[in-house]
Amino acid sequence: MTIVNHRYKFIFIKTQKTAGTSMEISLSKFCNSKDIVTLIKGSDEILRKKLKFQGPTNYAYLNTNYLLNFIGFWVFFRNLIRLIPFSKKIFKYEHEPVLGKFPLLAPWQKIKEHNTLENLKKKIAEHQFKNYYKFCIVRHPYDSMISHYWWEVNKNAFDKNKSFFEFIKKESYAHFKMTYDIMFVSDKLLFDKCIKYENFENDLNEVSSLLNLPENIYNIFKNIKTKHYTRKDKTLNILDNDSKEKIYSDWKIFFELFNYKK
Repeated sequence: MTIVNHRYKFIFIKTQKTAGTSMEISLSKFCNSKDIVTLIKGSDEILRKKLKFQGPTNYAYLNTNYLLNFIGFWVFFRNLIRLIPFSKKIFKYEHEPVLGKFPLLAPWQKIKEHNTLENLKKKIAEHQFKNYYKFCIVRHPYDSMISHYWWEVNKNAFDKNKSFFEFIKKESYAHFKMTYDIMFVSDKLLFDKCIKYENFENDLNEVSSLLNLPENIYNIFKNIKTKHYTRKDKTLNILDNDSKEKIYSDWKIFFELFNYKK
């Protein structure tokens, strides 16, 4: 999710596999209908509504849900094609088709859940981007890739009978590139703070104080649980030496920039 809060003058950009959904729900408590709060997945949106925190607002081109869901139709059509015999040899796709349900009507999103900072810069006022406190969350690349692995296994997007190294060869650089593109603007890190996943309490205490928030973010965040059920094993035991080397090679800038140990 992306949040642009005008009262407390902050911008939060969600990165992947960093407890970002729990964080954005927490930050929604400080928002109102004048801010930008993007849409999140159904079950998480239900949780946010139950907590009576600000829901999605000012994130779409038109303030209505009654528009044809062209993206949903496209995804359905793409998966329908994959059901055709021998289509895999022609289109060389990696994931098997999934014909899930999708809403016929949906908002046309101007600012999306996993928006890049560079894209957001183009869509808000220059003085807001320049002067608002910008922050995100980073996570040790080893732990991030293990979390990503279990997420893909849970979705049946990766065969759990294959080795972890096979997954890393396939996904490590792509996951790095997606994270890099979310965070960097013209190869520059413009965030005022990159909260470390491993140091949530201290970093959130610091941000809460700096923004002069009426409540400590961490006290809200620690009680919100979303998607935590997807990771079967919380240890790093699945990590082998070949996988470590590949992740380090792909994510080297993160190891160096955020002082993560190899």
